Amino acid sequence: TAQQQNGCTETDDIVLTVSPLPTCSIDGPSQVCPGSTSQFRAPSGTAYAWSITGNGRISGPTNAQTVTVIAGSACGTGFSLALGVTSNSCSSICEFPVMVEDTTPPSLICPAPLTVTCAGQIPLPNPGLVTATDACGGAVTVVNPEPLEPFGD
Repeated sequence: TAQQQNGCTETDDIVLTVSPLPTCSIDGPSQVCPGSTSQFRAPSGTAYAWSITGNGRISGPTNAQTVTVIAGSACGTGFSLALGVTSNSCSSICEFPVMVEDTTPPSLICPAPLTVTCAGQIPLPNPGLVTATDACGGAVTVVNPEPLEPFGD
């Protein structure tokens, strides 16, 4: 409302539209293997700014809806992925913690069982005949932790 010196007034309405803050959320795994590559995704329809701290690094663009992260090699140490989203000149920021761990035990493939008729035919342990793999791709070493004890004939 405006009022002049002579007492006349003028009133006008102004309509303001307030845009809501854009939704900020990160979708992806909360636990990854050391050295693995994972993708994380944000909601569609905004401008994006990804960043990372800790045991990982971003590979590729940091301004797309999805981001690719390569986990570091340290087990038990995570990283935090941060995302800033902007829509209609409004911004939101969110973070997503991710743990870098190898929780899957290695798998072993052993030679077929061996039948012998006397103890003298038992071969010495040969870890080279055992195949071991790790789901996270880490190096696996096969060892024989127990000493071989001789058997009587």
